Amino acid sequence: MVFPFKKFADSDSILGPEMKSTGESMGRGRDYSEALLKASISSHIQLPASGEVFLSLRDKDKDSLLPLVQGLVGMGYSLTATSGTAKFLYEAGIDCVPVKKVHEGRPHCVDRIRSGQVALVINTTAGRRSMEASFDIRRSCIDFSIPCITESHAAEALLTAIKMHRSREFTVSAVEKMI
Repeated sequence: MVFPFKKFADSDSILGPEMKSTGESMGRGRDYSEALLKASISSHIQLPASGEVFLSLRDKDKDSLLPLVQGLVGMGYSLTATSGTAKFLYEAGIDCVPVKKVHEGRPHCVDRIRSGQVALVINTTAGRRSMEASFDIRRSCIDFSIPCITESHAAEALLTAIKMHRSREFTVSAVEKMI
């Protein structure tokens, strides 16, 4: 599913229960990754073939997303991250440039997104305070058409989708007529 966030100036890309069953585009595939890829393509969302990936991960996602981050590095992406995420990655042996959060002063992560330096954002949050603090990140992604993933399972599917897109290992078929 692809959602119409750009149409609403103050909307946030974090999905509440009222939005999880709506959208503007749907992709059908053998698995979630292929469906995500097809929905992205049909909605003109550019999955980046290269560039900078900005990461701001909640603590509970760091260990589980480490293989994903290693996969991104293996595919040639460069990494920037908030200080806590950058420290975690550095300790895991992954090169990553730390970037300030908005409240930490300039230049900060939103400046990088708005200047076109960032090709993809993975921003997982937990708790109201954290969600509010990272709103500007997600909103700038909407404004500048940068893919922004906010859930760990979607980030994992996105990596597979990017690999499929690069290799052209997906098919297109007509949707059956529904009665």
